[in-house]
Amino acid sequence: MISFSLLTWGLLLTLAAFLTLAAWGDIQRFEIPNSLTGSVALLGLAFVVEQSLLGPLPVLPLIMSHLGAAIGVFIIGAGLFAAGIMGGGDVKLMAALALFTGLHNLTPVLFITSLAGGVVALTVFLIAKNQQKSLAEDDKTNARAIAKMDVPYGVAIAAGGLFFIGQLILNA
Repeated sequence: MISFSLLTWGLLLTLAAFLTLAAWGDIQRFEIPNSLTGSVALLGLAFVVEQSLLGPLPVLPLIMSHLGAAIGVFIIGAGLFAAGIMGGGDVKLMAALALFTGLHNLTPVLFITSLAGGVVALTVFLIAKNQQKSLAEDDKTNARAIAKMDVPYGVAIAAGGLFFIGQLILNA
């Protein structure tokens, strides 16, 4: 359980705003700026330090839990990036979000992010399929164009992060 202070509220509201900006930017440009991801990471570090000072848990184990979550997500995400499955900005944003969640909240956030990612991918697929039907000349062209479509996964990451914020507020 986290302790809520005015700073906690400010950090969580700023996180929500940054995640919303990341999702919108990913929809518009298929890009999540490093400055935005870095800002989320710095907010995450501030959140962990603030919670370690307010809460009953010792500082070092709490910080290690959050850093471990971020490093683990980044390593797995780097593999997904190398395989061409996930974008670099998405990997960095997910790792920055993991700084907020720590190991204890990471699984539900990843689950919601995955579900939201499936919905986003299906939506993009259906839109692309509909557009390709009217533009392409044969089914092979359709299949190739749809296979190369980009998915703004920042939307799904934002959904996971907003879920996390909502859970913190509901459990407070």
